[in-house]
Amino acid sequence: MLKTSNNLMLIGFIMGFILIILLNKPQIFPDSYYYHAEALKLIKNEYEVNSFKILYSIWILINYLSSKLLGKNWYYFIILLNLFSSIFIIYLSLKITNISRLSNIILFSFMQICCIDLWIYNSYVLSDLFFTAFSTLIFISTLKYIKTNKTKHILIIFLSIFFLFFLRPTLIPILLFVLLALFVKIKFHRLFIYNFCIYVSILFFFILLISIFQKILITNDFNFYIKILNNYNYWLKLQFHEGIIIYDRPEYNIGNVNDISSIIYYNINKLIMYYNFLPFGYSNNHKLVNLIYILLIISSIFKFKIIDKKKFDIVSIYLISVFILAFGIFHMITIIDYDWRYRLPILPILTLVPFLIYKNNNIDA
Repeated sequence: MLKTSNNLMLIGFIMGFILIILLNKPQIFPDSYYYHAEALKLIKNEYEVNSFKILYSIWILINYLSSKLLGKNWYYFIILLNLFSSIFIIYLSLKITNISRLSNIILFSFMQICCIDLWIYNSYVLSDLFFTAFSTLIFISTLKYIKTNKTKHILIIFLSIFFLFFLRPTLIPILLFVLLALFVKIKFHRLFIYNFCIYVSILFFFILLISIFQKILITNDFNFYIKILNNYNYWLKLQFHEGIIIYDRPEYNIGNVNDISSIIYYNINKLIMYYNFLPFGYSNNHKLVNLIYILLIISSIFKFKIIDKKKFDIVSIYLISVFILAFGIFHMITIIDYDWRYRLPILPILTLVPFLIYKNNNIDA
């Protein structure tokens, strides 16, 4: 019964993703054309390697393969990759939750449907969904490793991290998550799991350290050997000069940022905005679906606690919190794009929150 219901849900979602792709034209962005252009240089033997391109080498190779196979219609290969990524995310979600009751199946389905960005990005010729699929795999493998201590899960984690290292540098929050997750295996780390005050204090101390480091960067002219660090330094000064919270959304700008107090305020503001599901730039329909999505998550948490009488799983709550917060902190330090696409990796995990924060003895080893 469980296997049949999961298979039917998976088939339903596959049909939904295909329908979304058929109804929407491929959305090609400047980033899409950049990596396609780099792939064409590779085809013409004009490709020049540098530290920046190495961190995107797998995505450039994927664009190279798409151009070789489909020529001028290269972007359809990326769309197909998005489709497989979305299917893989749903498959992983179904496998880790092991839901069987009809009410929970309906709840899970509605939450996935209302996770609208997972659907929208199927038509985007970008690496975000592909990256999100591997992020979800790493999170679930880490959770299973902590729960079961099976070597195969740690192997999946490190192989996936190695792969993502050459896909895009937004791997950093995943590395942070894995390192902090492994501390759960150490008994004395229970203090950090159970003590919320310590957790919050560490967060604010970390923001203070980041703010001091950023202050040093903007007040000095550093010339780093690694190109991507020079790019970050240049972009940081530009962001602080105009107080850019969200890239290309001036309505969120806060003005010149130059001293420690304004930098701390800027960072806290930016961290909060990363989790804003009702921003000014979204359409009313998008906001409504996002609001329903958040309310479904909250109501599901209460449903499992009050009606189903489930007990909290502290370790799972810790892992989910670290994963979601790691991405927020990383993009607080770097950039939040105008369409919030860098939030995509946390959405599959956010959708799973009600199903994972309670004790679950059915996690597949």
